Amino acid sequence: MKILVVGGGGREHTIAWKLSRSPHVDAIYAAPGNAGIAGMGECVPIGADDNKALLEFAREKKVDLTVVGSPCLGDRRPLPRGGSPDLRFRQ
Repeated sequence: MKILVVGGGGREHTIAWKLSRSPHVDAIYAAPGNAGIAGMGECVPIGADDNKALLEFAREKKVDLTVVGSPCLGDRRPLPRGGSPDLRFRQ
């Protein structure tokens, strides 16, 4: 299973760490990720608020599951409306 973790804070690090322990997980991508996550998977330079780029990346890598670590961006702005549904329902 290929998983995309959206975000780059401590919460996302913990999510990536726990997911990395599963034998069912083949690849972990984090957007944008952080140095700690880089040891468990691939960090990609896509902002958590860049819905279009996240969707394109998920399609390109054939991501099976996307986990949004926080409903807010680092500066506490809410994620843009429509981002999660785009990733959830598109194939």
